Amino acid sequence: MAQTGVSFLSQDWHQSTLNVGGVLAAFVRQRFPRDTIKQTAKALNCTLSTAANVTKGHASERTLTKAFQVWPWELAQAVGEAFSGRTYADDLQRIIEETARVQESRARKRDHLQELEARAFGLAGLGPRLDA
Repeated sequence: MAQTGVSFLSQDWHQSTLNVGGVLAAFVRQRFPRDTIKQTAKALNCTLSTAANVTKGHASERTLTKAFQVWPWELAQAVGEAFSGRTYADDLQRIIEETARVQESRARKRDHLQELEARAFGLAGLGPRLDA
């Protein structure tokens, strides 16, 4: 499984090629550094020539489908990282920070609304006066 938080693609590769077949090629080369074609053929249950095409970045739709069936989450993460230029961990951190900002904004708005309500009730004689 690809490590969370660590991009598996080098920056050089990311800058030079960006297609799903290329991502699959980088993925299998990293996954099987030795005997890449044989290991890929075995994992995808395909011919050696098909596996050779995969390692060159020339995967058919059928082969890509097989690859996603074999490595659903790992390959999806690799594709997402390649196309976005961010790791999964980076995206989670961004979501956490954005959620915290939204919660803080809502809390400020709620506090402001409560202050306005207290002032309005005080002016209407329905609650304690804040200016006294």
